[in-house]
Amino acid sequence: MNDKDKNASGSKMNRRDVLKGLATVPVLGAMAYGAWRKTRQDHIRNHKLSKELNMSTEEQEYNVYKHDGDTIRIGIIGYGIRGTQLMKAAGFAHP
Repeated sequence: MNDKDKNASGSKMNRRDVLKGLATVPVLGAMAYGAWRKTRQDHIRNHKLSKELNMSTEEQEYNVYKHDGDTIRIGIIGYGIRGTQLMKAAGFAHP
């Protein structure tokens, strides 16, 4: 039995196979670094933009008005793009 037969059965791993496997490590590292760098740049850009527009990232407090009146029921027919916009404006945002 020669070396090719041993490799085909998976019983022997030679140096060439190890080098092929290790060659992917720098590629994966470069991809991970690129993804990290892009998310970092996006975060910095968003922070600068919010600072320039004087926007805070703190959650705003709002008052919930409760009343003892009758319930108003709203129906939207034709749930196209305008219906989606109306539902979001009414507080029923669909993910």
